[in-house]
Amino acid sequence: LHMHQLVQRSARHVLTRAPTAEELLPERSLAEWGALRAVLDARFASRADKHSHREDVDALQPCAEALHGAGVLSPFAQAGLADGLGGWHRGKGGIPHWEVGEALLSEAMATTRETLGDRHPSTLASINNLGQLLSDKGDLDGAEALSREALEGRRETLGDAHQDTLISIDNLGLLLDDKGDLDGAEPLYREALEGRRETLGDKHPATLTSINNLGTLLKAKGDLDGA
Repeated sequence: LHMHQLVQRSARHVLTRAPTAEELLPERSLAEWGALRAVLDARFASRADKHSHREDVDALQPCAEALHGAGVLSPFAQAGLADGLGGWHRGKGGIPHWEVGEALLSEAMATTRETLGDRHPSTLASINNLGQLLSDKGDLDGAEALSREALEGRRETLGDAHQDTLISIDNLGLLLDDKGDLDGAEPLYREALEGRRETLGDKHPATLTSINNLGTLLKAKGDLDGA
């Protein structure tokens, strides 16, 4: 399977329309589908939203959509690709992308719940990712329910100091902050900051972000000395 040919073939379609699986990958064997899936997994991972403007990811997006639509993957692999594509659409931003992303992330969450259980790390990641997209869309109540579930699951399975747990703590704090619940957000910001100081050090970018989040919140509450 020649990676550069896939990129070139995909790129030609990006400015016109998304190709069908048959147009893009005619007469592929299951082994070739599997190889393509491995290539796409490396780029459409659960954090693909953070790389949505990379040219290789954008060029391969039609390939990923075609593979997802072909229905030839195992349920777990299909869920992983749906999660990555959902993250890509989230990163692109705007209602049309968010609507597509929500459907994909909902699919990923439902499949991982059914196949892996509610407390598997992949399930918790899917729950977290859908919650973040709902927050972007402005559905803060829907986002809060999912963010709380992800945090509870990560505390239970990974512990309070794991980086994924600290991310969930910070995410829930940000969400409550956005909802105007400053008293609810403050202890979460403090816990995230303390955990990141202990595990990452004072100068890590994540720690500095937590310092900024807490300082901004304290300023908003009128606690200028604390800020």
